[in-house]
Amino acid sequence: MKRKALILSAALLFWLLCQLSPVYRVRIGGESPTLCLSPAAFREGLACAGDTAAELLGPEAALPAFSRSLRLGLRPARQDAAVLSDALLRAAEGIDAADCVRVNGETLGAVRNGAALLEALRALIREGLPEGAAVGNLGGTLELSPVYTRAGTEIAEADMLRTVTALAPVFYLDAEGRALAG
Repeated sequence: MKRKALILSAALLFWLLCQLSPVYRVRIGGESPTLCLSPAAFREGLACAGDTAAELLGPEAALPAFSRSLRLGLRPARQDAAVLSDALLRAAEGIDAADCVRVNGETLGAVRNGAALLEALRALIREGLPEGAAVGNLGGTLELSPVYTRAGTEIAEADMLRTVTALAPVFYLDAEGRALAG
């Protein structure tokens, strides 16, 4: 009976050890929250952030200070490499997170806050709404996508708004779908 209990205990211990996985706990600049990554995701995220920083700032680019500790846990890592690289780049000096602006597929540059640009565009369309118009819209395709830029290279939202509306003018339609002068 003791032998069966010993074998069962050994099997249970072996199963428990198989459930453990290595997890890096990373804290950037001593601030919360702590990121939990697999060793592979940690290496990939660190390499990606380093490559991006070097591309933007040159080979002398430095990532922010971070601390890491390797632990074994029953729970798998919660974050992936993109979360680490994003956190490192957002904390890096000389790098800003911005929104790249494209109109009809043509890249115009980046703005610090794409949501503010969209709100300014909506306000411009609302304010210019002529009498009898049912709808107003931009005469082209506007795309925003997140990017990292060298700090201070973003275009002011007011300037970008003028550029966007020059390439894709605002148009207005009445209830029957006829174009109105805007």
